[in-house]
Amino acid sequence: MKGGYSMNCPHCQNPVDDNTVFCPVCGQAVQSAPAQNAYEQQPYSAPTDSQQQSYTAPDGSYQQNGANLGDIPQGNYQYQNPQAPYQAPQFPMKWFKFIIYFQLFLTMVTCVFNAITFFTGLHYGSAMDAAMVYAYYGMGLKVVDIIFGLIYIGIGVFAFLVRQKLAHFKKKAPQRYIGLLISTLAANLLYMMIVSILTGMFLLDASTIGNVIGNVIMIVINWIYFQKRTSLFVND
Repeated sequence: MKGGYSMNCPHCQNPVDDNTVFCPVCGQAVQSAPAQNAYEQQPYSAPTDSQQQSYTAPDGSYQQNGANLGDIPQGNYQYQNPQAPYQAPQFPMKWFKFIIYFQLFLTMVTCVFNAITFFTGLHYGSAMDAAMVYAYYGMGLKVVDIIFGLIYIGIGVFAFLVRQKLAHFKKKAPQRYIGLLISTLAANLLYMMIVSILTGMFLLDASTIGNVIGNVIMIVINWIYFQKRTSLFVND
């Protein structure tokens, strides 16, 4: 074609340009209006789940529909409780049983026996011996004996109460037991000191001092023993 025309008008055969819609000579339509872009003709519809793109992330994990499939654990798994059930510590309790089933009952009996001997003066021997001692050292000694007879009755009652609290695992029961041991030792020492002053005789001989030291050691041992078992005594 001449002059850059590449087509003719289908009506008058006049040469026209490719982009001409109406012939400038006859005025007839040379070609139909250009078709709309295919993308403009189709209404937009959101992609379905199956149409969403999938890709491989830079770390090599496969992702689809916004979920990182590389993060999903594979294989069969069973649920495991991260915390094992609590188990209370187990302690040997033979010494504890000895205390509540024998020692404290023996303490009660001993306290009652001591109270009777102090009331009657039989710890000096016979009734006649007691009368002679009181006559020689004065009635102040007899008063001291009666007072300590009452003290030993109180210690016996206290031993019974402590035994009940220990047997039922009451709070502070071990502390009361240690208090009982200290009270018994203190009462014995106090009595010997007072009698030594009233009679002028020193009663704290080597055997007595050894007995006192042994009692102190037992108090410390019992304190350590019950300190390790404090968690057991929780009842009100």
